[in-house]
Amino acid sequence: MISETQCPACKASLRVSEELAGKQAKCPQCGASITVSGRPTSTATLLAKASPDEIVNELSHRGRSAVLVLFDTPETGEYDLPTLAKAKVRVYSTNDMDDTKKLHALGSLGRIAAGIEQARSEVTAIAANAPVFEFKGDPLGMTLSDFKKKHARKTGGIGIMLPWCSSDSPGQTIEALLSEPWHARCGIVHARLDLPAENNPPTVAGVSAEPLIYQFLDGRLFRITAFFDTDSFHIVRKAVAEKHGEPTKESPDPMWFSWENGVSAVHLIRGAIRPKKPSELHYVHNPLFQQMQRRTPNMNDDL
Repeated sequence: MISETQCPACKASLRVSEELAGKQAKCPQCGASITVSGRPTSTATLLAKASPDEIVNELSHRGRSAVLVLFDTPETGEYDLPTLAKAKVRVYSTNDMDDTKKLHALGSLGRIAAGIEQARSEVTAIAANAPVFEFKGDPLGMTLSDFKKKHARKTGGIGIMLPWCSSDSPGQTIEALLSEPWHARCGIVHARLDLPAENNPPTVAGVSAEPLIYQFLDGRLFRITAFFDTDSFHIVRKAVAEKHGEPTKESPDPMWFSWENGVSAVHLIRGAIRPKKPSELHYVHNPLFQQMQRRTPNMNDDL
């Protein structure tokens, strides 16, 4: 039968044969002399009372290697640990690991996590068994170069070549394109097929859309966003349902509708009539959108 004893010097929890109870022994952790107690081990009790060090020591006794990362549960629900000043991250490991091996193991886990995330994206796309959504013949994921070739035109009175892209003036705030300086650093390009000066905005289901923005990440179309008058929300809602069927998700308050096919999605969000707020229609390439989110600067970094 196995008994539990504790080293008085390093406080390590040790498991030894009950036959050694009352005898002198040497702690394998620190080398201090100890007297083996005769208390039988209760696994459930030990686990409930075990410290992090005792947990990894137990794993060592079982011939296992482990890295244990502990941190306070974030109040925000976000688990991006490097950005959490109050997370109090602590790292414990089994005795076979020095600091170099511990860091190597953590780095390997990061690569495994990235692989799992990529695999999930691929499985989602395959499981959907459907092409990506497209808007007026422009499929999500199309390249910026193909987009420019398809929609190339010269404005009549001004003589400017369209599409108008934020990459023509990188690193600048362009209100009409909803572009910000950080977009260029993150590989994001905003584009539109019209100029405000033309006074001839594009339409969505026959409703004027101002603006209608095409967004690219690393040269691939990841989102199309149209803003339109909320008075015409019911018209756009009906047209989208006729094209894509009934929504897969919806909410009455705030009112929104979503159409999902795994790799892409359509989101229709109702604005307000008083005070006036535009409604929004988004066509989104999910894997590309997730990549964009990972590149978006954290507000905490600007404090």
